[in-house]
Amino acid sequence: MTLTRTTQQFDLKINGQTETFFIGYKYYESYQDQGQKGGAYIFRPANDTSKVFSTIKKVYYIDGTQNLVIVLEGTSTLTKVFFSKKARYIERWGIGL
Repeated sequence: MTLTRTTQQFDLKINGQTETFFIGYKYYESYQDQGQKGGAYIFRPANDTSKVFSTIKKVYYIDGTQNLVIVLEGTSTLTKVFFSKKARYIERWGIGL
């Protein structure tokens, strides 16, 4: 197992295969002019440009025999990502939250 981090992109290499994933924390400012700003089924952003909510500062990981856990410490967030190394884990056990 090899974990490579560049900015918000992560390359997880297991048994010769690489899986790439991105983790980013952004938000949009809401529309402030006249008219409907939002509601139960609508969000109207002020513009199409997102803003950074949190930047990842530190990455920790624990690589066990059955699981890989990655902890991402951000300026405003703390995220834990879990990977099971068991074959066909989701098909057999589902996703427990």
